[in-house]
Amino acid sequence: MSAATAVLAGRRLAESEMVKAGTKGIVRRATGAKTLDPVTLIETDVMAVIAAETICKVRMPTATNPGEGRVPGVVVVKDESILSLPVDAPGSGDVTTGDVWECTANPLDPSMVGVKLRISGVHHQTTATARRFPVVE
Repeated sequence: MSAATAVLAGRRLAESEMVKAGTKGIVRRATGAKTLDPVTLIETDVMAVIAAETICKVRMPTATNPGEGRVPGVVVVKDESILSLPVDAPGSGDVTTGDVWECTANPLDPSMVGVKLRISGVHHQTTATARRFPVVE
């Protein structure tokens, strides 16, 4: 089996796990423009779609406790998860630090719908079976 064939088989396997869970999401990026909510009068960022709604997977990288840091008078918890997107999903190669992923569907855990996670790092790998991005809530 060639390396290319093995990578493509790995991608199909990674995507099959995403399909089974049924989780979907969309990635957006702030455009720099602002809009005013007429009800709350709160100014918010105008967001552009970077990666259209696609299957995905979110997981904690380990079963250990999240990291903890101390700032005088405050406990800061570092709780980083991994967002996996299909390599060939439209726009997934354009996702970068600061973009925001939003869960649009999760049949196995409907409470995740609407959850937003900020991309906290990039993903570069020559033989990736999925694009895996570190994310924080």
